[in-house]
Amino acid sequence: MYNISKIEIMSIFDQLVKFGLIGICINLLGYLIYIFLANVLAIYPPISAILAGMSVTPIGFQLNKKYIFESANGRTSLVFRYYLLYVFTILMNGVNIWIFSTILGFPHEIVAGMSIVVLAFSSFLIQKFCIFSKS
Repeated sequence: MYNISKIEIMSIFDQLVKFGLIGICINLLGYLIYIFLANVLAIYPPISAILAGMSVTPIGFQLNKKYIFESANGRTSLVFRYYLLYVFTILMNGVNIWIFSTILGFPHEIVAGMSIVVLAFSSFLIQKFCIFSKS
């Protein structure tokens, strides 16, 4: 059985707080890009979500690697896993927007914001335990 120490819990909490703060900034930037693409340039919302996600993913990778998970590891497998996660996350965001706004009729701005929050939580766990894990 695996026992988690108080230090490990604090480390996870610290990483979660940093991930949240950086995530708010990155996702706010991505959301603003999304709104610009969807509402100003009138690009179909699911496509706007994919383009916005692609534009902020490289920034998120560098910040997560350096400041949250403090990984100096630049291995190709780490980069591949990170981008694979974000390809999936970006596509899921687009699918969520398509289902909840196009099919069900909810405002795409609200759907996009809620989708980002839900996907961010799962993304943290995957990054913490699968991508930037110390093992």
